Amino acid sequence: MRISTKSLGMLVLVLLAAACGSANDPTGMPASNGGGVIQGTGMGSGSQSMRVQVPSSSAATTIDATGGFILTDVPKGAAALQFSGGGQNASLATAPVVPGEFRHLTLSISGTSVIEHSEQTETEFEGTVDAIDGTVLTVAGRKVTVTDATTIRKHDAAATLADLVVGTPVEIEGTLNADGTVTASEIRIEDRNDAERVAFVGTLTQITGNTLTVGDRMVNVGSATVIVKGDTTLTLADLKVGDRLLVRGPVQADGSVNATRIRVLPREDDD
Repeated sequence: MRISTKSLGMLVLVLLAAACGSANDPTGMPASNGGGVIQGTGMGSGSQSMRVQVPSSSAATTIDATGGFILTDVPKGAAALQFSGGGQNASLATAPVVPGEFRHLTLSISGTSVIEHSEQTETEFEGTVDAIDGTVLTVAGRKVTVTDATTIRKHDAAATLADLVVGTPVEIEGTLNADGTVTASEIRIEDRNDAERVAFVGTLTQITGNTLTVGDRMVNVGSATVIVKGDTTLTLADLKVGDRLLVRGPVQADGSVNATRIRVLPREDDD
Protein backbone atom coordinates (compact mmCIF):
# COMPACT_ATOMS: atom_id res chain seq x y z
CA MET A 1 0.00 0.00 0.00
CA ARG A 2 1.39 3.45 -0.97
CA ILE A 3 0.83 6.89 0.46
CA SER A 4 1.26 10.01 -1.63
CA THR A 5 2.86 12.79 0.40
CA LYS A 6 5.23 15.65 -0.04
CA SER A 7 8.28 14.12 1.49
CA LEU A 8 7.87 12.08 4.65
CA GLY A 9 11.21 11.17 6.16
CA MET A 10 12.03 8.16 8.22
CA LEU A 11 9.24 6.40 10.03
CA VAL A 12 9.81 3.86 12.76
CA LEU A 13 6.32 2.99 13.77
CA VAL A 14 5.34 1.73 17.16
CA LEU A 15 1.57 1.81 17.12
CA LEU A 16 -0.71 0.74 19.81
CA ALA A 17 -4.37 0.46 18.93
CA ALA A 18 -7.13 -0.22 21.38
CA ALA A 19 -10.79 -0.68 20.71
CA CYS A 20 -13.59 1.40 22.14
CA GLY A 21 -14.39 1.44 25.83
CA SER A 22 -11.07 2.67 27.14
CA ALA A 23 -10.37 3.97 30.62
CA ASN A 24 -7.53 6.11 31.89
CA ASP A 25 -4.65 4.35 33.57
CA PRO A 26 -3.61 6.44 36.61
CA THR A 27 0.03 5.98 35.60
CA GLY A 28 -0.62 7.94 32.42
CA MET A 29 -1.00 5.05 29.93
CA PRO A 30 -4.62 4.66 28.85
CA ALA A 31 -6.08 1.16 29.10
CA SER A 32 -8.76 -0.36 26.92
CA ASN A 33 -11.06 -3.37 27.11
CA GLY A 34 -11.06 -5.49 23.98
CA GLY A 35 -8.43 -3.36 22.30
CA GLY A 36 -5.37 -4.21 20.28
CA VAL A 37 -1.77 -3.15 19.83
CA ILE A 38 0.13 -2.42 16.67
CA GLN A 39 3.89 -2.07 16.91
CA GLY A 40 5.80 -1.05 13.81
CA THR A 41 9.21 -0.44 12.30
CA GLY A 42 10.03 1.85 9.40
CA MET A 43 12.99 2.68 7.18
CA GLY A 44 13.93 5.97 5.59
CA SER A 45 15.09 9.44 6.64
CA GLY A 46 13.92 11.13 9.90
CA SER A 47 10.38 12.25 10.72
CA GLN A 48 10.53 12.92 14.47
CA SER A 49 7.76 15.11 15.89
CA MET A 50 5.35 14.21 13.09
CA ARG A 51 1.81 13.83 14.41
CA VAL A 52 0.01 10.51 13.96
CA GLN A 53 -3.70 9.99 14.46
CA VAL A 54 -6.63 7.81 13.52
CA PRO A 55 -9.11 9.80 11.42
CA SER A 56 -12.44 10.61 13.08
CA SER A 57 -11.21 9.51 16.51
CA SER A 58 -9.45 10.97 19.53
CA ALA A 59 -6.45 8.66 19.06
CA ALA A 60 -3.43 10.86 18.37
CA THR A 61 0.21 11.15 19.37
CA THR A 62 3.60 12.36 18.14
CA ILE A 63 6.52 10.33 16.80
CA ASP A 64 9.30 10.44 19.39
CA ALA A 65 13.03 11.07 19.04
CA THR A 66 13.71 7.41 18.31
CA GLY A 67 11.15 7.33 15.49
CA GLY A 68 8.55 5.45 17.50
CA PHE A 69 5.16 6.32 18.94
CA ILE A 70 2.34 4.81 20.95
CA LEU A 71 -1.19 5.42 19.74
CA THR A 72 -3.97 4.30 22.06
CA ASP A 73 -7.76 4.25 22.09
CA VAL A 74 -8.16 3.37 18.41
CA PRO A 75 -11.68 2.08 17.67
CA LYS A 76 -11.99 -1.48 16.40
CA GLY A 77 -12.35 -1.54 12.65
CA ALA A 78 -10.02 1.45 12.23
CA ALA A 79 -8.33 1.00 8.86
CA ALA A 80 -6.28 4.17 8.31
CA LEU A 81 -3.58 6.27 9.94
CA GLN A 82 -3.08 9.99 9.31
CA PHE A 83 0.41 11.54 9.33
CA SER A 84 0.94 15.31 9.47
CA GLY A 85 3.62 17.86 10.27
CA GLY A 86 5.84 20.38 8.54
CA GLY A 87 3.13 21.10 6.01
CA GLN A 88 2.87 17.40 5.12
CA ASN A 89 -0.30 15.32 5.21
CA ALA A 90 -0.76 11.69 4.27
CA SER A 91 -2.93 8.75 5.22
CA LEU A 92 -2.06 5.06 5.22
CA ALA A 93 -4.76 2.49 4.55
CA THR A 94 -4.27 -0.77 6.42
CA ALA A 95 -6.26 -3.86 7.39
CA PRO A 96 -9.02 -3.11 9.94
CA VAL A 97 -8.05 -3.55 13.59
CA VAL A 98 -9.80 -6.42 15.37
CA PRO A 99 -10.45 -6.51 19.14
CA GLY A 100 -7.52 -7.80 21.17
CA GLU A 101 -5.09 -7.62 18.28
CA PHE A 102 -1.35 -7.11 18.49
CA ARG A 103 0.15 -6.06 15.16
CA HIS A 104 3.68 -5.33 14.08
CA LEU A 105 4.08 -3.26 10.90
CA THR A 106 7.15 -2.72 8.79
CA LEU A 107 7.17 0.46 6.66
CA SER A 108 9.68 2.01 4.31
CA ILE A 109 9.86 5.58 3.06
CA SER A 110 11.10 6.35 -0.44
CA GLY A 111 10.71 9.82 -1.90
CA THR A 112 7.02 10.72 -1.74
CA SER A 113 5.61 7.29 -0.90
CA VAL A 114 5.28 5.10 2.17
CA ILE A 115 5.07 1.36 1.63
CA GLU A 116 3.75 -1.11 4.17
CA HIS A 117 5.59 -4.38 3.73
CA SER A 118 2.53 -6.57 4.18
CA GLU A 119 4.54 -9.77 3.94
CA GLN A 120 6.30 -8.65 7.15
CA THR A 121 3.21 -7.52 9.04
CA GLU A 122 2.77 -9.77 12.06
CA THR A 123 -0.53 -10.16 13.88
CA GLU A 124 -1.72 -11.79 17.08
CA PHE A 125 -5.39 -11.89 18.07
CA GLU A 126 -8.01 -14.16 19.58
CA GLY A 127 -11.55 -15.25 18.89
CA THR A 128 -13.63 -18.34 18.23
CA VAL A 129 -13.55 -20.43 15.08
CA ASP A 130 -16.67 -19.32 13.21
CA ALA A 131 -16.18 -21.43 10.09
CA ILE A 132 -13.81 -24.03 8.62
CA ASP A 133 -13.28 -24.50 4.89
CA GLY A 134 -10.55 -27.06 4.38
CA THR A 135 -7.42 -25.47 5.79
CA VAL A 136 -8.96 -21.99 6.05
CA LEU A 137 -10.53 -20.86 9.32
CA THR A 138 -12.66 -17.79 9.95
CA VAL A 139 -11.70 -16.15 13.25
CA ALA A 140 -12.77 -12.62 14.29
CA GLY A 141 -14.02 -12.05 10.75
CA ARG A 142 -10.64 -12.88 9.21
CA LYS A 143 -9.71 -15.76 6.94
CA VAL A 144 -6.85 -17.67 8.57
CA THR A 145 -4.89 -20.16 6.47
CA VAL A 146 -3.35 -23.19 8.18
CA THR A 147 -0.22 -24.51 6.45
CA ASP A 148 2.17 -27.40 7.03
CA ALA A 149 4.35 -24.91 8.92
CA THR A 150 1.57 -23.88 11.33
CA THR A 151 2.05 -25.04 14.91
CA ILE A 152 -1.18 -25.93 16.71
CA ARG A 153 -1.08 -26.33 20.49
CA LYS A 154 -3.49 -26.96 23.32
CA HIS A 155 -1.97 -26.12 26.69
CA ASP A 156 1.57 -27.50 26.41
CA ALA A 157 0.69 -30.35 24.06
CA ALA A 158 0.74 -30.54 20.29
CA ALA A 159 -2.62 -30.54 18.52
CA THR A 160 -3.78 -30.81 14.92
CA LEU A 161 -6.23 -29.15 12.57
CA ALA A 162 -8.68 -31.91 13.44
CA ASP A 163 -8.81 -30.56 17.00
CA LEU A 164 -10.35 -27.33 15.71
CA VAL A 165 -14.11 -27.23 15.28
CA VAL A 166 -16.60 -24.41 14.94
CA GLY A 167 -16.84 -22.69 18.30
CA THR A 168 -13.29 -23.51 19.42
CA PRO A 169 -11.70 -20.51 21.21
CA VAL A 170 -8.25 -19.80 19.77
CA GLU A 171 -5.41 -17.31 19.75
CA ILE A 172 -3.82 -16.78 16.35
CA GLU A 173 -0.30 -15.68 15.48
CA GLY A 174 0.78 -15.18 11.91
CA THR A 175 1.36 -12.90 8.96
CA LEU A 176 -1.28 -10.32 8.04
CA ASN A 177 -1.37 -10.27 4.25
CA ALA A 178 -2.16 -7.33 2.00
CA ASP A 179 -5.68 -8.64 1.35
CA GLY A 180 -6.48 -8.83 5.06
CA THR A 181 -6.15 -12.60 5.31
CA VAL A 182 -3.78 -14.23 7.79
CA THR A 183 -1.26 -17.02 7.29
CA ALA A 184 -1.04 -18.68 10.70
CA SER A 185 2.34 -19.51 12.20
CA GLU A 186 0.85 -20.66 15.52
CA ILE A 187 -2.64 -21.42 16.80
CA ARG A 188 -3.25 -21.91 20.50
CA ILE A 189 -6.47 -23.57 21.60
CA GLU A 190 -7.75 -21.81 24.72
CA ASP A 191 -9.93 -22.84 27.62
CA ARG A 192 -12.68 -20.30 28.17
CA ASN A 193 -15.72 -19.97 30.36
CA ASP A 194 -18.43 -17.36 30.26
CA ALA A 195 -16.29 -14.76 32.07
CA GLU A 196 -15.79 -11.38 30.42
CA ARG A 197 -12.45 -11.24 28.61
CA VAL A 198 -10.40 -8.06 28.35
CA ALA A 199 -7.33 -6.86 26.50
CA PHE A 200 -5.83 -3.70 27.97
CA VAL A 201 -2.60 -1.74 28.21
CA GLY A 202 -1.17 -0.30 31.39
CA THR A 203 2.02 0.41 33.29
CA LEU A 204 3.26 -2.14 35.82
CA THR A 205 3.43 -0.37 39.18
CA GLN A 206 3.73 -3.24 41.65
CA ILE A 207 4.69 -6.92 41.80
CA THR A 208 3.48 -8.91 44.80
CA GLY A 209 4.23 -12.61 44.44
CA ASN A 210 2.26 -13.77 41.39
CA THR A 211 0.02 -10.69 41.35
CA LEU A 212 0.76 -7.59 39.30
CA THR A 213 -0.77 -4.14 39.54
CA VAL A 214 -1.15 -2.91 35.96
CA GLY A 215 -2.76 0.50 35.70
CA ASP A 216 -5.81 0.27 37.94
CA ARG A 217 -6.18 -3.52 37.64
CA MET A 218 -4.87 -6.49 39.58
CA VAL A 219 -3.46 -9.14 37.25
CA ASN A 220 -2.92 -12.74 38.34
CA VAL A 221 -0.06 -14.63 36.70
CA GLY A 222 -0.34 -18.43 36.65
CA SER A 223 1.71 -21.32 35.31
CA ALA A 224 -0.15 -21.16 31.99
CA THR A 225 0.39 -17.40 31.49
CA VAL A 226 2.55 -16.68 28.43
CA ILE A 227 4.83 -13.62 28.80
CA VAL A 228 6.63 -12.31 25.73
CA LYS A 229 8.63 -9.31 24.56
CA GLY A 230 9.11 -9.23 20.81
CA ASP A 231 9.88 -12.82 19.85
CA THR A 232 11.39 -13.64 23.25
CA THR A 233 9.55 -15.62 25.91
CA LEU A 234 10.00 -14.22 29.42
CA THR A 235 9.23 -15.31 32.96
CA LEU A 236 7.53 -13.41 35.75
CA ALA A 237 10.99 -12.66 37.19
CA ASP A 238 11.86 -10.73 34.01
CA LEU A 239 9.12 -8.16 34.58
CA LYS A 240 9.96 -4.93 36.34
CA VAL A 241 8.08 -1.94 37.66
CA GLY A 242 7.69 0.64 34.90
CA ASP A 243 7.14 -1.92 32.14
CA ARG A 244 4.25 -1.18 29.82
CA LEU A 245 2.17 -4.30 29.37
CA LEU A 246 -0.56 -5.57 27.08
CA VAL A 247 -2.59 -8.00 29.16
CA ARG A 248 -5.22 -10.47 27.97
CA GLY A 249 -7.45 -12.69 30.06
CA PRO A 250 -10.79 -13.27 31.79
CA VAL A 251 -12.11 -10.97 34.50
CA GLN A 252 -12.72 -12.62 37.87
CA ALA A 253 -15.51 -11.95 40.36
CA ASP A 254 -13.25 -9.64 42.37
CA GLY A 255 -12.42 -7.58 39.27
CA SER A 256 -8.91 -8.96 38.83
CA VAL A 257 -7.73 -10.49 35.55
CA ASN A 258 -6.30 -13.98 35.20
CA ALA A 259 -3.72 -13.27 32.51
CA THR A 260 -3.51 -15.77 29.67
CA ARG A 261 -0.96 -13.67 27.82
CA ILE A 262 1.19 -10.65 28.71
CA ARG A 263 3.21 -8.75 26.14
CA VAL A 264 5.88 -6.29 27.24
CA LEU A 265 5.79 -3.15 25.11
CA PRO A 266 8.63 -0.64 24.56
CA ARG A 267 9.24 1.83 27.39
CA GLU A 268 9.81 5.51 26.77
CA ASP A 269 13.41 5.08 27.90
CA ASP A 270 14.12 2.10 25.62
CA ASP A 271 16.58 2.67 22.81
